[in-house]
Amino acid sequence: MAQGSDDRRGSDLPRGDFKGGGLRLSSLKHWRERRGLSQGQLAKLVGVPRHYVQRVEQGRRGCNPWVAQKMAEELEVDLEELRAGSALEKGEKGTEGDVRTRRGGPPVAKPRRSSLHWAYLEVLLEREVGSAYSALEEGEFEDRCMGLPVEELLEIVSSRERERKLLKEVLADTTPLHPDVRAFLEELLREQPGEDLRILAARIAQEHSQEAHERLSRAMRGLFP
Repeated sequence: MAQGSDDRRGSDLPRGDFKGGGLRLSSLKHWRERRGLSQGQLAKLVGVPRHYVQRVEQGRRGCNPWVAQKMAEELEVDLEELRAGSALEKGEKGTEGDVRTRRGGPPVAKPRRSSLHWAYLEVLLEREVGSAYSALEEGEFEDRCMGLPVEELLEIVSSRERERKLLKEVLADTTPLHPDVRAFLEELLREQPGEDLRILAARIAQEHSQEAHERLSRAMRGLFP
């Protein structure tokens, strides 16, 4: 009985934009940030993992229609405002990812992190530093680190610090960078120390050794300017 009811209600939902189903929510990040919610907070409100919200925002997966509707309700917008071809296309689009309102208002979306950006970052870091942990997106970085021994985790965090130092030098260089690349790197430098802190804090909560606690705590303090 319940299954039949779900099937009937499902016929009223919009069709998926992705092969195999799922809705493209190209304005999700804009509305989430406008409401002052983190990815984790929105995920908790709608009952999904944080990386689910992250991947929907990045266009790496489609969103279940029922989850999409719950997101729209929590964000107090119409579902169509979250879907592709809605809020963002009402603005004037200049360079890729630079979306502004028709009346010249502030940008409503940050530059898109394309696969080309990540590939460029990986090649640059491997060539100049010999590691490319900063080229891992947040969910991938978290999945990789949480099961590692403390020694290996600290080495990765240290490598990411070296990588960020290089990226700061690249941004400070007089060589012109494409605006999208510059915006991508600047946002990465703002976000990554926070990602490292969250991973280290989570590991401290898991560790029982006082020595491990002290080493992880020192690494956390080293991330503060």
